[in-house]
Amino acid sequence: MVPGKKEGISGAEFLHDAVNHVDFTHPGGPATHREYKVDGQWTSSRTARATMAAPALAAVRAHVTGNIVSTLVKEACLLDAVVDAVVERVTPNWTWCPAPDVHQTFHVRTAFGAVTPELCDLAVHLIALRSAAEARLRQMTKLNVPEVTLITNANLATKKTTVFRISWNLVLAAGRGACIDALKKQPTRTPMISGPPSRDPANGEMNAIVGAKMLAADTGLSRLDAAGLIDLPGQSGKTFKASVGKSTFLDKPGDLHKAYNHLRFLLYVEWRAVDELMQ
Repeated sequence: MVPGKKEGISGAEFLHDAVNHVDFTHPGGPATHREYKVDGQWTSSRTARATMAAPALAAVRAHVTGNIVSTLVKEACLLDAVVDAVVERVTPNWTWCPAPDVHQTFHVRTAFGAVTPELCDLAVHLIALRSAAEARLRQMTKLNVPEVTLITNANLATKKTTVFRISWNLVLAAGRGACIDALKKQPTRTPMISGPPSRDPANGEMNAIVGAKMLAADTGLSRLDAAGLIDLPGQSGKTFKASVGKSTFLDKPGDLHKAYNHLRFLLYVEWRAVDELMQ
């Protein structure tokens, strides 16, 4: 795995533009090489869903729909069960974000029949996506604001300062739960949202599905919502407000917005990766 460019935060080079290099060996034939860049070949691709619908992947899609979706739990990455169904990781102490000089070995499982080129491509796709998800999970400890301060009645004798700690693991789990519910309710095969949640309309679509449950999962975020400092359906692009009126103030609203967006995009990656492999 070759990291991309750094983007201000240590480890961020694994979030964007990282390239996964995989060599396949074939009995009686020459080795083949695959390169996969999640951002360029999946996140911004309009043809990814059609690629996953290839006839050679029909057995995988049936397995995901019939056996995996019903077992998903909000405490674990939604990709894990799908990856493990397709890939056997051989290297001990496997890491999802290896350094460029670290070589790891995996086998493509034969439970779905012959190991076709499409199945090999799927294995690379899933490993790359799981690596991207792992990079985002690692960034949680650097982006997620551990606590915020709320000031109410700032200009009055009754001024009150309250510090809230935020349980981001609970917030993430609640968002995953919403994604699992969406996966279980999709008989029409219409995507949950129209694209990556970076701008409207996908931004608002994603908020409508996961936002309320994510906020309700944490007491601090729920209190900020009650104070009018959170605006999920707003058009400003900023989920958290710095103030309401002249007497209610919140510190770190920009940092909170980055943390929320980071988790929301992680959820999008996990949901979409499973969704595209359903029948």
